[in-house]
Amino acid sequence: MKTIEIEVMCQHYMGTLLIEPVYEDYSLFSVYHKHEFLGHIQPVKKAEAVEWYSHEITDRELLSQAGDWAAHYFPLTQKSFRPIYEFHFFTKFMAGLLALIFAR
Repeated sequence: MKTIEIEVMCQHYMGTLLIEPVYEDYSLFSVYHKHEFLGHIQPVKKAEAVEWYSHEITDRELLSQAGDWAAHYFPLTQKSFRPIYEFHFFTKFMAGLLALIFAR
């Protein structure tokens, strides 16, 4: 897939960021700083804007800059906005855990 290279300057990071889409629907992006993996970012639809979420990247300024450039270069569609958390796995896990507890 297409990778973009941008220059960022924020409190904790300065230099080149590489942003690469993980899926063809642009619902998840990998972010690299100096070719070192920083984390994944994903778009989140708000009332009138797009915000960005990441489990790994905690620097809000870096997250915002990377997300804004990703949205600029890659066309986001309705398929790009997926739920952040999948509760299906969690419910299966909890049901299995309860079954194990009550089986004793």
